[in-house]
Amino acid sequence: NEMVSLAIGNKIGRCEEQGIRVEAETEQVRLPGWLKEIDLLTILYNLFDNAARAAGECEGEGRYIRLKLAAEPDRFTVFMENGRRGDRLGEAADGYGEAAAGDRTTGGKPAGGKTDDGNSREAKGYKNGSGDRRRGKDGGSRETGGRGQGLGIIAETVRRYHGEVRHLEEARRYAVTLILRGDGQ
Repeated sequence: NEMVSLAIGNKIGRCEEQGIRVEAETEQVRLPGWLKEIDLLTILYNLFDNAARAAGECEGEGRYIRLKLAAEPDRFTVFMENGRRGDRLGEAADGYGEAAAGDRTTGGKPAGGKTDDGNSREAKGYKNGSGDRRRGKDGGSRETGGRGQGLGIIAETVRRYHGEVRHLEEARRYAVTLILRGDGQ
């Protein structure tokens, strides 16, 4: 898809200008007919912004981003990994304001609905994958200096495709896998 390729190329260029190494496996991937281009672009732009911010805080080998896209007839997978500072472990990375290190997943259920402790997001005061908190001028949470809106947007987009979000946090590495489904399963 030409628009997706241009967007990825743009983000890679910006990362490289900041001294962030990017490895991308995206060239042979075709968008399935059920996946809207705007939804994939929304996901990619938000993931790249978050990854570039985290990798940009690193030094040396930690200044990297890896992106892989994979398409099947009923499934589209987005994988992104980036370096991160070791002292950032445990900071909220899942868009729900929950901070816990290790591997987190929606467990095969549609993204959204429940937080990691099993309570509904609505019961905890969250809405559509992003905190229902007071927002700064740019739409982000005041507590995070205007950041955090993008992860909620990603979660909502994945939910619409009956998908999963899987996070892996380690001291110097963060990875997220998004699985979008075209068959609603």
